[in-house]
Amino acid sequence: NANIDMVTNAGEPVTRYSSADFSGVGPNSSEQVSYDGAAGKRIYIDIVNRQNAALRYTLQITPELTAAAVVRADGVVDVSDTSAGSANPSDNVLPDGTYGVIPIGNVVVASIAPAGPSGFSYNTYIVEVTEALNDLSLELRSLGDDPEAADLVVQRGAVITTYDDADYNSFDTRPPRFSYDSPEQGSIYYVDVVNLSGQVVPYELRATSAGLVVSAEQARDPEAAASAEVIAPSRGSSLVSELIPGQHAYGELAGKLGVATFHTYTTSVPAGTVSLEIELNASHDLDLASQAEDAISDYLAASVYFANSLHSRERLHVDNPPAGTWYIDVVNSLGEGVNSSYTLTITVR
Repeated sequence: NANIDMVTNAGEPVTRYSSADFSGVGPNSSEQVSYDGAAGKRIYIDIVNRQNAALRYTLQITPELTAAAVVRADGVVDVSDTSAGSANPSDNVLPDGTYGVIPIGNVVVASIAPAGPSGFSYNTYIVEVTEALNDLSLELRSLGDDPEAADLVVQRGAVITTYDDADYNSFDTRPPRFSYDSPEQGSIYYVDVVNLSGQVVPYELRATSAGLVVSAEQARDPEAAASAEVIAPSRGSSLVSELIPGQHAYGELAGKLGVATFHTYTTSVPAGTVSLEIELNASHDLDLASQAEDAISDYLAASVYFANSLHSRERLHVDNPPAGTWYIDVVNSLGEGVNSSYTLTITVR
């Protein structure tokens, strides 16, 4: 029941509490705010502790969207002609609504609720292109008996209002997969997973890219230009591969009971390097570790650089790193059943 505050702002990070959309600074232990017409907006939320003690809190975000809030064109499909295979319901069954941003290279695994009175149900996601990419691919795979039980709809730049006017829908095409060539940096894509059946449908939605547009500097290095990304082939602990500075590594790491799982990468740091920077962005709270010369056996060893905050983004910065091979571990210590996708990048200067 201690006093803890919440401050929110739409569109931009909170810079001053007095000018934010909502500032719950006051003698309360509970704060609540709602946004009408929030589709497509990014809401920034600050939790504020003004006391001299650690405080535990619960933050709940509830999208109050219904099928009626997103109007679909009549006659897109004939529901009576649609037959989905049996699905295996999971604990993560999502009703109609918008469920956030999928970082490129990541995967969402969930289940979509059965079609409602409108004849369908939908889960909406957002994909942002933050770098100059060669392409953007969006792929949906149903995880039940019928691998094509759910449908995919994609629209660039605007919230989906009608399925037949979207850039792509999979109602008449299989498999449900769509790609954009040379997507504009800064562009936003809205992605709907659609269920026309009366069954819960588990699914896997991936947002991937063949890699960054190769810069002039990379083009002078044939090895770097040959491959702009690395994809970890397994969810279990493994030595993945070498990662060239400037590349992106994408993977998914499964949690395991009682032990930390890991994906290990290596990188070569040239002589004269001023700084080594390693950045990890994940869908859950993964950790990041690195060490020169030898594979890591103890994350708490003095020779190991270890970032293990309670955030989904971790960063390691090493000044004047010794030349040679560096080992990098992406670590999942979240336990059984908690899988996390991630993107890993390395920069040397």
